[in-house]
Amino acid sequence: MIIIKKLDFINSGDQASSHTFENVIFRMDQIQCNEYISSLVFVNCVFEQGLKVEGLSSSDYIHFDNCEFLHQTGLYILDCKLHSLCIWDCVLSGNSDNYFKLFTGILPETLLIKNSNIETVSIINSKFNFEAQNSLFRKKFKYYAVDQKNTLNADQQEKEFPELYLYFGSTIFSRAKIDIRVPRIESITFEQLDDKNCQKKQLEIHDKGMVSIKSDRIKNFYVQNVSFTNSYIDLENVPIHVFEAKFSRLGNHLNMAIARLYDENDRKIISLEIIQSTIVESKFSGREFDNRLNFTKTFFHLPPIFYETKIPEGSVFPNRRYFDFIYDENKLVDSLNAFRYLRKAMEDRRDRDAEGQFYLLEQETKKRLDKIEGTNSFFRMLYGFLSDYGTDYVKPLLVLFSSTIIFTIYYAILLSPILSWSLPFDWDLIGRSLHFSVKQVVLPFWSIKDLTPLFGKDIQTSGVLFLSFVQSLISGISITLAILALRWKFKRG
Repeated sequence: MIIIKKLDFINSGDQASSHTFENVIFRMDQIQCNEYISSLVFVNCVFEQGLKVEGLSSSDYIHFDNCEFLHQTGLYILDCKLHSLCIWDCVLSGNSDNYFKLFTGILPETLLIKNSNIETVSIINSKFNFEAQNSLFRKKFKYYAVDQKNTLNADQQEKEFPELYLYFGSTIFSRAKIDIRVPRIESITFEQLDDKNCQKKQLEIHDKGMVSIKSDRIKNFYVQNVSFTNSYIDLENVPIHVFEAKFSRLGNHLNMAIARLYDENDRKIISLEIIQSTIVESKFSGREFDNRLNFTKTFFHLPPIFYETKIPEGSVFPNRRYFDFIYDENKLVDSLNAFRYLRKAMEDRRDRDAEGQFYLLEQETKKRLDKIEGTNSFFRMLYGFLSDYGTDYVKPLLVLFSSTIIFTIYYAILLSPILSWSLPFDWDLIGRSLHFSVKQVVLPFWSIKDLTPLFGKDIQTSGVLFLSFVQSLISGISITLAILALRWKFKRG
């Protein structure tokens, strides 16, 4: 094999040049490129001190095939702009220490891409950690630690594959499909770095496309301050121990459902926390949770799906202001079933506040569905307006108090012989009107038999009778709704 200790590229003028290295041992740690290099190909090469490629500005591709990187710094791509980065059947071996220091690329056996613009990344049948910082991937990001043609059983994977780290800091995937197939992932992270020049609260890491991550086990999955704007995030049937997301938008669809598994323990998630984030559609069916769920101040466009799942006691869901139950009218039936399932789950957990929230969302969804189907009920609308479907006793009591005052004024105006702001108030008439109005609350419909409190004698007046009948009806409905709501509250502790 050829040994190279120093490598300088000669300026070839305006003509771009392509360079291929085969069966070469590099005893140098850096290749400084110029603008006239169109491509670099390394086949069956050994990099004893790792490799740093810097300054490629308009290249077509860099290709590594069956290469070995012996130093702990691994492979470092810095300040490059190229069409394609391909890594096939490569090995990064060196310091076995698991020290993980972000932003420096000191993690052993690491491919680090920093400040680069790459259209296509393909990493096939290569086992090493990956770190990207402040970079842009435009079309495709594909990382297969195992070739699709290879099949290994669980024991072989346990022996042959290390637990890898994947880190994406301020890295943007512009309409690129993210496709990751790594048997064992210790940690995968997407986050926005502390960039003073960034004006957005969230980094739009993915504008549109597919995020597919398949693994036999992901120990830790972290997302912070990023936005998978219109993406489908596919984590279906992937065992995950810890999933944490903060201040992020988790695409149009977050699929964490699990049905096909090799071990029953694959269902278990130790911790699931999605805090102050936005979720359009999400599925968690079939999972088992060791600890409470935490969705503090997370906005749901559609209710999360938890079918065949036991929700732990103490789980935190946001109040109903964070649920947009009319986001997609074509999915109202699914939303209705999801809210019903969550309401029953909260009832089983004896979480009365959450049960009440999901009951209200269930009723609001049903009302919207009835309206679309043309079966909307006036009484259901009234029931919802006056008492939040029998869960709020304050509203009917406020209606009762307000109606008493309003009808007192009506009675006084109706019976006053002269109306004028220049005349003094007739406190005797106001007192009798208040007495009569309160009596319609205490004894509804009594005025049909007796108007004495108002007139001082039994006189039948059609106008007063009609108003008193209406007031009695409102009072009776308000008192009934308040009693039912209080019963609902006491029944639930």
